[in-house]
Amino acid sequence: MHTQYIRYLQSMNNANSSNDNAIAESQFSNPFYEKIRVERKIGSYLIQKIKDKSSFIILTGHAGDGKTSLLHQILRQVDAIPAEEQLKEEDIVQNKVNGQPLYYVKDMSELVSDKQKNCIQKGLDTVNTGGSSIIVSNTGPLIEAFKNFYAESALDKDEIEMDILKLMDENSFKEGFIGEISVLVINLALLDNTDIVPLLIDNLLNEELWIDSNTCELGSSCPVYNNYLTLKKHQEQFKRFAINYYRWLADNDKRLTIRQILSHLSYAITGNLQCHKLNIINRQTILFDYHISNLFFGYVGFTENEDALKIKSIAEIQKMKLDEKKLIFDQDLFVKENFDVLVEEVRTITKNTWDYFMRRRLFNTEQLLYEKEPFLIRKAMRRMGILFAEMDEQQADHLFGILYSPIYPKYLSYRKNGMRIRSKRQLKEIVFKALQVLIMGDSSDVYSDSVLYLPLKRDGLNNQNVYLLVGKIDFDSLVVDTEQIENTISDEPIYNIYMKFDRLSQNYLLPLPLLDYFYQIANGSLSTKLNPVLSHGIHRLKAQLYKEYQFTDGEEVIKLLIQTLQGPKIIDIELDPDNNKLYFD
Repeated sequence: MHTQYIRYLQSMNNANSSNDNAIAESQFSNPFYEKIRVERKIGSYLIQKIKDKSSFIILTGHAGDGKTSLLHQILRQVDAIPAEEQLKEEDIVQNKVNGQPLYYVKDMSELVSDKQKNCIQKGLDTVNTGGSSIIVSNTGPLIEAFKNFYAESALDKDEIEMDILKLMDENSFKEGFIGEISVLVINLALLDNTDIVPLLIDNLLNEELWIDSNTCELGSSCPVYNNYLTLKKHQEQFKRFAINYYRWLADNDKRLTIRQILSHLSYAITGNLQCHKLNIINRQTILFDYHISNLFFGYVGFTENEDALKIKSIAEIQKMKLDEKKLIFDQDLFVKENFDVLVEEVRTITKNTWDYFMRRRLFNTEQLLYEKEPFLIRKAMRRMGILFAEMDEQQADHLFGILYSPIYPKYLSYRKNGMRIRSKRQLKEIVFKALQVLIMGDSSDVYSDSVLYLPLKRDGLNNQNVYLLVGKIDFDSLVVDTEQIENTISDEPIYNIYMKFDRLSQNYLLPLPLLDYFYQIANGSLSTKLNPVLSHGIHRLKAQLYKEYQFTDGEEVIKLLIQTLQGPKIIDIELDPDNNKLYFD
């Protein structure tokens, strides 16, 4: 059975041409699909919606976001179709939970214009007679379908498009109107997919699917079987890295679809190795070359696999060059040659590889420092450590801080648990310091721990001795905190991090890219990049701060901020036009 399952896994990624099961429709009739599929909480949420009242639901999003799989899950869970049944183009079935009709469209994007219009009408008719409707569609065809549906009405077609885009952008899980139709639009492209990763890994490692894998000719010499055994025993460590890597991508506007995540995991386990070809591969290095630590990063041994770069998450992880960073276990591995930091199953493979390439080659010091092969060997050793070093939670946080950003482990904690008083104070100091740099430039001599000055500055001139001051913000005017938000797609709590100024009415979210940007600036980084949308938001915030926190002493008072040896000092200059005098305070 395991050989068929391995072939099934290999067909789910795009690192080769055999990706027959990379799309949902082809999977429903596959017996392995039932074993690895993950029931999503959003499905239960939508079932409750149609149980409570007749609903017109639209599922949209990117290709691979699981729209069709979610529809299939809903239909199965209301006993409208058998688990292995393929979906029709469209159909009306019975929702056995409430006995009402349920109309569905598998993918309206694939239908011609007139058929799309008919689907919307059928969906509306079903809802009007007490049933519910679920239509799956990509965004473009969805907009055009509703424009065509209202073509003969007096409704403005641009407003129809704006109605759809507004509901998609909000993704509030609340009904709204497209023209005159009340609909619930669920944009799966805005949902967090990382929550299903641990469940997906559990299912991929289901022991029932790997039965008899230890009886094949290669046995423990099979790299696929070795990867399975290693993951099965140490899956919590692997999950920890995989989840945080996928979340880092998602929170930096590089979100992966479920299909892309599954493509990466299936390739990392199997390497797309063909069982009948394993006997001709060098058995001395096969376990290392096709180890999951190498495959996850897109390598076969020390060599980049160009086919693996077709998988988006592998292309991204190679751009990040995580295995080129100096890590917490470098001293043990490369100086002491102590591999005890690795889990036992990985330790032997790693040590044997190190001994074979380093000791037998007898590299001299210059070669070790500057030649390519020792550099590639060290990268491979780091990959083993990144995935399978034995670390407690504090050590793992330290590692993630090095790999991604020092603020990242704290961000993960804040996002999951909220913030305590000390954490609020620490993050507030980072944000306050970053705003000082953004507003004042790098003139550290005029910084204050308690006041954020708002000066008029000449462009391109960072260091000035005297500033014309138009306002100031006290440290206590800023609040940095978290708020828990409703999570309809997972049982895990989720907190948003935000900052609030006492004179501004709105809260400003602090997503990961902005937090990382503030952290880098506050800690003296000279060169940082920020998403243009967030950069625009910072400029808008600065403008609002200047407007709301400007001095109100009157036009006759000029305030100067002067850099002195004792620190920044504010001097008031009052104009007396009647007597042609200046008064200094």
